[in-house]
Amino acid sequence: MRRALLFGAKGQDGQLLTSLLVKKNYVVLGVSRTTVDCTDGSYWQPTDILNFQSVRELIQRFLPDEIYYLAAFHHPSQNKELLSPEGLWSSSLAINVSGLINVLETVRLYHLIAKVFYASSCLVYGNTITTPQTEETPYAPDEIYAITKVAGMQACHYYRAQHSLFVASGILYNHESALRAKKFVSQKIIQGALSIKRGETKHLDLGSLSAEIDWGYAPDFVEAMYLILQLDQAEDFIIATGTSHTVRDFVTNVFSVLGLDWAECIRENDNIIQRRRGKLVGDFSKLRNKTGWIPSVSFNQMIVNMINGEI
Repeated sequence: MRRALLFGAKGQDGQLLTSLLVKKNYVVLGVSRTTVDCTDGSYWQPTDILNFQSVRELIQRFLPDEIYYLAAFHHPSQNKELLSPEGLWSSSLAINVSGLINVLETVRLYHLIAKVFYASSCLVYGNTITTPQTEETPYAPDEIYAITKVAGMQACHYYRAQHSLFVASGILYNHESALRAKKFVSQKIIQGALSIKRGETKHLDLGSLSAEIDWGYAPDFVEAMYLILQLDQAEDFIIATGTSHTVRDFVTNVFSVLGLDWAECIRENDNIIQRRRGKLVGDFSKLRNKTGWIPSVSFNQMIVNMINGEI
């Protein structure tokens, strides 16, 4: 059986990828902040991804065929309880870069054959003037999270070019499922609509309804991650749908499914969103051409699936 090691296993993508790999007959070792769980039932001590010795011992013992680095620190722009700039830099660099380097250094030092996938973000193009974006679009990060994701990708480029490691980056655009964290706007809309449906509240406050987002279905995206590591050559790939929808589109679909009149319930507040950035829509042609991957679930069906996961 093939073996896969996942860092960030308890997040949306980690849970979905674990499920996918188990169906493909993998043994999966999932590392989260406080636990390490293996699908074969074996016992593992918790691992600190910021401690090189701890990461080295874990990888040398498990000897994975594939490593997926999904761990990330992202402080949402709409969160009013902002960390200090020092705290944001420290946490973002630690999780998004230093932990990754511990993994890559272990693979390099001990000549391991493991292929590595690094989960990056479309926010590396944050202030772009180019739409849609391709893998050749210049990076234009406009926040700490995105800057550290660029640094993580550059580390991947370095280990790929200088040490011949198989390390690929996936530039992930927004991707949703019922497992999506509640802090994201997609879940804020769904949870707010359900609360209105239950009579718990009457209104939902949102930022600009005209904001456009390239939304995809998370189970499709983890399939793309898997396919990228089945290639013979490591590269960077945009994982996206290539189509944008407005927040208003998302709202109208959710409220329609629940039989609600969104116009009576939604209050638009432009002050909620603190940043303005370029229109982020990804051109996934390279991924399609190299792997055959295309999104399988439509925007409307994605929303239905997310709601069904909540009721």
